[in-house]
Amino acid sequence: MLLSFHQTFSKNIWRSQPSMPKAKNLRILFDYAHNEIINLEDNEYHPFRNLLKSMECVIGFNHQSRITQDILQNIDLLVIGCPVESYFVSQEIGTIVDWVSSGGNLLVMSEVGVLQKTNLNDLMKQFGLYFENTTLRSKTNTETNSIVLITDIVDHAITKNVKKVMVGGCSTIRTVKAKGSMDVCLSGEDTWVEVYDEINSKWVKNSDVHVPVVSISIYGQGRIAAFGDVDMFSSNPLFGLTSLDNKQLIQNLIMWFHTPVRSGATIDWLLTQFSQMREDILDIGNKFDNLVTTARILEDRISQIEERQEIFQLELDKVVQTEEGNNPKEESTEIEKTPNSEPKYQENTENSVEK
Repeated sequence: MLLSFHQTFSKNIWRSQPSMPKAKNLRILFDYAHNEIINLEDNEYHPFRNLLKSMECVIGFNHQSRITQDILQNIDLLVIGCPVESYFVSQEIGTIVDWVSSGGNLLVMSEVGVLQKTNLNDLMKQFGLYFENTTLRSKTNTETNSIVLITDIVDHAITKNVKKVMVGGCSTIRTVKAKGSMDVCLSGEDTWVEVYDEINSKWVKNSDVHVPVVSISIYGQGRIAAFGDVDMFSSNPLFGLTSLDNKQLIQNLIMWFHTPVRSGATIDWLLTQFSQMREDILDIGNKFDNLVTTARILEDRISQIEERQEIFQLELDKVVQTEEGNNPKEESTEIEKTPNSEPKYQENTENSVEK
């Protein structure tokens, strides 16, 4: 009986004081070459850096170079922490996509829509994710409605023991389920979304609810996570790393990146890609058929126009011939002109008189 009590007591102690999970030797590269907001050298992001160190991650930085295959070699996780007024060239995007497909992991953060002025979505759309030009607002937090409580949490490895998270100045995410993406943290009924109207340069209220602010995706052998709020990784006490379950969420996320993608998930991804490719091919076939049909219709119309033109020309020729028949040409009279005299008619008579 005492032994049973002791074992139960020990288990409870263990559960109440869990050790820090280790992502030992997870090699993380933070990109600074695109003017990212996250900089682990800043005091604002020291708690995030300390968390990674406590999990025994290996941290590196890319300050100036474009992202290439050489830079990503021997890297497990690439972090793009909300680039501002900087653009990725197509070669970088292709390199990152190929690297993720081969087993690399990608963590990308954004911020309130339209503030970044970047083509980050040219990269994200490859994985079925898209940062929207939006900002999330709270109906209950009237003093600072950009600070939003998120309680709609989907069951997943990265949301284990996560009940509530806080965001501050957050954009929403659009996901394409056909590409294997999944929403894990969504806004609730007590929020609204404002969409930026680029034409009129103003924010417009939208009634959408249950929109994602944290989404993930699997692409080949790699994993991708998208956070609509970079401030969740900061030291801000209201909506930063130490707020509610934010730290637990990010800790779980790092462990998720540290775990290899199971072969079944990769097969599922491949099947999804093949299915999508089949739909795309069918769609291209339908579009080609439509183009052929349209070309035939145009050809018929051109033939009709040419026939009408020939008929019109024939009718026009008939009209011209009719006009010429009604107005015959008058015979011209020969006029002889003599020097210093008025023109006179030349008379052709046999009995001409000589002077």
